[in-house]
Amino acid sequence: KENGVWEPHNTALVEALLRAGDHFVDLGANLGYFSLVAAHSVTETGHVWAFEPEPENCRFCERNILINHFEGIVSLHRLAIGDVDETQMLYRARHNHGAHQLARPCADGFDAEGIRVRVTALDLFVESHPEAASISLIKMDIQGCEMKAFLGMRKVIARSRERLMAIVEFSPALLTRFDQEGKGLTRFLRFLEEDVQAVYVVDSRAQAIAANVAIAPLRMADLRRMGSDMLRMDQGHAGGLEHHVDLLLVFSTRGLALLEERAEASRRD
Repeated sequence: KENGVWEPHNTALVEALLRAGDHFVDLGANLGYFSLVAAHSVTETGHVWAFEPEPENCRFCERNILINHFEGIVSLHRLAIGDVDETQMLYRARHNHGAHQLARPCADGFDAEGIRVRVTALDLFVESHPEAASISLIKMDIQGCEMKAFLGMRKVIARSRERLMAIVEFSPALLTRFDQEGKGLTRFLRFLEEDVQAVYVVDSRAQAIAANVAIAPLRMADLRRMGSDMLRMDQGHAGGLEHHVDLLLVFSTRGLALLEERAEASRRD
């Protein structure tokens, strides 16, 4: 938190990328901070779909939506997003309401028993909510479930590819732990290489594309090296530390042009 703003670079990036009429998906909405930021940008002509499986977080998120009078813009769903439609166990972090995860944790500080939550694929959700079919921006902070979420939204990606972008937390340790075969990092990197046009790291040290918005392009070789380095640091740390960075994914050449357009508009503003 900086000057009352949570994750200021991601906040500025969401504000720079969204416009009135856009559709935003918030995976791992937590207390609803980014859903509210997005709602202010997309206005009543756009929409925000927020997904949060943990009951207490969901109650706070709903309250924040109502307090800010965004109930006509934000739809909140008590669901986790993955690649299946079933009930799974959610393990809650006792000291960090943003660290709950579907993968059984290996560190102290978690509810070992977990609670049952509904998991569904975004493609299945859209079948019953067709108004959510066209998406401009996805924010994804789901503690290692990112690859499963992408696998469950193949149709959404194909339909929205020309303008789709995603802000994703990249934690090699969580990706690896979540994958039963321990290949989560490899599979995620392969997905980026095959399905994503460009990857940027969201970093305060990078070149600003607008006020408080800083991203830097990454080559896949650099991303692989970064992932391997973070995984090695985590494996050598006994306290359950999980290094992570935030990535901006752009899914098409048209998306790259749109990114530059939005960045230029933000610079003028």
